[in-house]
Amino acid sequence: MAVYTNPTADELAGFLKPYALGEVVHFAGIRDGIENSNFYLTTAQSGATVEHVLTLFETMPAAALDWYLALMAFLSAQGVPCPAPRLNRNGGALGELRGKPAAVFQRLAGKSLSQPNPEACTAVGTLLARMHVAGTRFEQHQPDPRGARWREETAQSLLPTLDEPVATLLVEELALQNTAPLGALPQGVIHADLFRDNVLFDGTRLCGAIDFYYACHGALLYDLAITVIDWCLMDRPGLDVPAARALVMAYEQVRPLTKAEHLAWPGAWRAAGLRFWLSRLKDAQQPRAGVLTWQKDPEAFRQVILLARSAPAQLLSLLIEK
Repeated sequence: MAVYTNPTADELAGFLKPYALGEVVHFAGIRDGIENSNFYLTTAQSGATVEHVLTLFETMPAAALDWYLALMAFLSAQGVPCPAPRLNRNGGALGELRGKPAAVFQRLAGKSLSQPNPEACTAVGTLLARMHVAGTRFEQHQPDPRGARWREETAQSLLPTLDEPVATLLVEELALQNTAPLGALPQGVIHADLFRDNVLFDGTRLCGAIDFYYACHGALLYDLAITVIDWCLMDRPGLDVPAARALVMAYEQVRPLTKAEHLAWPGAWRAAGLRFWLSRLKDAQQPRAGVLTWQKDPEAFRQVILLARSAPAQLLSLLIEK
């Protein structure tokens, strides 16, 4: 979440007219994230204030957003804590602001954790597994926008700019994902971006997950790898094994992994590392102008790949033995 487009007070008032939300009393941009423009919105009606989040979708067309809004509404109804879209008087969830699709969502309590402990990782593992189980009942399908075709096209655009050792690593990782794809593993709705800044806590209480705009259908194990990497490795001197085991164990208490998923675990880490390494390399070379935004370091995810290549046994030790 970032700010690229700032609506005026009059533009905001016009957008909110179809909603029964009351008078705007507070409106401020949210700096975290990189894809859309997001704002805290507080409205007052009948003496009470209600907090929301307003999102302007910078690149996604309106027609592509229906799936994401339907998914969040579905998961919320299934008891998975995530922001439910606010509906306007016509029963719709999507409007237009500054010529871009926009929607208002329930604002969840809490804030993200910068240094989660094993207890927080336990809560996240349970949340992810519940999301995966509930998602199996969501009948609408969405292919992965960061799948094989995107990997190949993005890599080809980057390879001429990379030093030879880095380019060689990239080519080798592309080959691995092409020869050992994760498509034969259990599939379903995945969040695909359940980083620490996309989960909110109020003290020790997990309040919910946000930012579902990379959600899609994919390998559930891949989603677990993405989550463990950010919660238990990023911004640490090395893999936090107790936190990683806590997260995986909590996940498996709700959805046990299959034998095939166990065998594929190091490869899922490499797939996750490749996805975010590529996207960060692309962002670094092709930055987008934003009012409030910053670039994230690609090197962190190159190191994820190198860890999975050099220490697969350590990764396998995180799983509950079959």
